[in-house]
Amino acid sequence: MDRKITIILISLMLGILAAFQVRSFNSQTNIYTTRDSALNVFREIQILKDTNKNLKLEIEKLNDTLKQLKNRSSALKAIETEIEKDKLISGDVKIYGEGIKITISGEVNAIWLIDLINELYSAGAEAVSINGIRLTNQTIGIDELPNNQILLNGIILSHPYVVEAIGDSKLLYDAIGLPGGFAAKLKEFQPKSGLSLEKKQMIEMEAI
Repeated sequence: MDRKITIILISLMLGILAAFQVRSFNSQTNIYTTRDSALNVFREIQILKDTNKNLKLEIEKLNDTLKQLKNRSSALKAIETEIEKDKLISGDVKIYGEGIKITISGEVNAIWLIDLINELYSAGAEAVSINGIRLTNQTIGIDELPNNQILLNGIILSHPYVVEAIGDSKLLYDAIGLPGGFAAKLKEFQPKSGLSLEKKQMIEMEAI
């Protein structure tokens, strides 16, 4: 009887020990699994950080490239604009657009026409002509001849003098017609000049 009890007790103890070992193994397995999961998450975070850093660097490079392209584009546009201005000044291309027409029906000295042209260019005129002769950087000049005639590019001009200017018609009109401006001064000092001023929706000047 005592022997049976002893065997039963030993069996119970072995069962308890086995259960404890299994539980201990499961606990250790859970610890290792948790540790591995934490390491994996950490690695993923590091990978994401590295990827994000690389993306930022790529974005910065792309922004730098874009700025360079914009600067080049701006420079090219500026060069093209200057080329177009040179073409207009030299009369190499036909030009048309809104502007103003100034008619001086009476006799005037050449200096008045020179002042008028300077006023028009100062007000933003892109092109100017006198009696159909387009002024360019090749224009020889405006000279006064006897009998109040005017010489322009070797051509003798007589009144009426028709001056056309292409540009913003309002700005040009206001610049010439404002109180104390060219029109007012011409009327004051040469009342017989008979100046008239009008806006034009379309003026054309051929290439030279």
